Amino acid sequence: MDKRKQEAVASFVKFLEQEMRTNKNDETVTESLEVNPYKVVKQCLETVYNVSEDTVATAPDLLPLFGAKETPTKVSLSPEQEKQAEDLKNLGNQAMKEEKFSEAVDKYTQAIQINSNNPVYLCNR
Repeated sequence: MDKRKQEAVASFVKFLEQEMRTNKNDETVTESLEVNPYKVVKQCLETVYNVSEDTVATAPDLLPLFGAKETPTKVSLSPEQEKQAEDLKNLGNQAMKEEKFSEAVDKYTQAIQINSNNPVYLCNR
């Protein structure tokens, strides 16, 4: 059995157990987790990946592996900065039409550096 897969599953099982403990006062959540779906999933994962209670107890917590919750901060831009970023995006679009892909990515990246608030720039890049 691949040790990494076993540890990942153990972390997930640990997460499910923590959810049950954390939400024990919320009857809806607790009931949903305690009834068959939770138990079946837990038992299936433990069986398929040969995960014991000891493995679960020593598994790393799952949520910190995904990083802390971040709230993106919106940067205020001057009209000139917005125009400059938009111009760079348009230059990137033109470069794409001309199949100059590296140049297009560079222009989109420059636009993002000026205005990271616009998701279109990220999508284009």
